Amino acid sequence: MVIVEETDPIDSARTIKVVIGDLTENIGQMICDALSENSDGQLTIETAVTLQSDELIELVQTNDFDIALLVLNNIIFDIPREDIRKRMETGMQLVSELRHRYGVPVIALYGAPRDEVLGGQIVERGANFASLIPCEWKDIESAFYNCLRQDTH
Repeated sequence: MVIVEETDPIDSARTIKVVIGDLTENIGQMICDALSENSDGQLTIETAVTLQSDELIELVQTNDFDIALLVLNNIIFDIPREDIRKRMETGMQLVSELRHRYGVPVIALYGAPRDEVLGGQIVERGANFASLIPCEWKDIESAFYNCLRQDTH
């Protein structure tokens, strides 16, 4: 029998890299800033922020990120903003690609449609965590640290 000790990702000082799919300096960046501030100096978070889906993929192809934090409604896809269902389907394809092709743990947030069932569908496509926003801070924080535990980079 092999016993593996699970270590808390902030037992020692650590720098992590997060790619954020969101409007510049918006929800994703605020979450990363709060996580870093709440870590008592144990966690430094470097971020790359883009709102373009194709640029997000390019960033992941050329960098080694620990987590992708996506605000799906704020990412620009080649689909009209009015077609919310098609945008969410494209967002779920993005989640799947990041997780399965590039191995990046994904936290996906969305504000529309106001459908909590959608979160389960996003997780089925590969997200480690998905939630309708606003959501509870403890859920975001827990999802973040769970992603760090699963990170294989």
